[in-house]
Amino acid sequence: MAYYIPSYLVKLSSQTASSSSTISFTSLINSNYSTYLVRIRTAVPASNAVNMTMLFSTNNGTSYLSTNYAYGYDIRGSTNSDVGSSTDTSLFIAGSQITGSGTFLNSDIMLYDMNSGTYSAKFNSNSVVLTSSTNFATVISGGMNTGTTAVNAIEFKYSSGNISSGTFTLYGVKDS
Repeated sequence: MAYYIPSYLVKLSSQTASSSSTISFTSLINSNYSTYLVRIRTAVPASNAVNMTMLFSTNNGTSYLSTNYAYGYDIRGSTNSDVGSSTDTSLFIAGSQITGSGTFLNSDIMLYDMNSGTYSAKFNSNSVVLTSSTNFATVISGGMNTGTTAVNAIEFKYSSGNISSGTFTLYGVKDS
């Protein structure tokens, strides 16, 4: 299925997971764009009841920050919850995903002030995820790393196990 891509989005890179421990975008986040979009389509975990997370790097992906993440999220579906953290080791995108035929995570993630160096790098996302073979949830999340060092790489991974499959695409958003 093809997705419509508005003209203000510039495709920078696309990666397809295949039993991947992580999906990373390095050396593409720079001063060319002030805003980025990551589209995750039909991501499937290797393990049940796992969360999709995101990490930031300030050294082009040589290492990823493991402190000072703050986020909040709202899950609506078969169960509802509102959760947040002001001191975590990663950013929450969506959770309680299961494995199996027909399961998936779809998410659109907006990234702001990544290469600012003055303001904290921030994100917000809208996701839909299957939480059982017949139940789904919508997840709205947002957060930041409280540091102000410019972020130039991002990494996605599940809280446990590999990413069995899925497509991850990074876009630069043209300023108007």
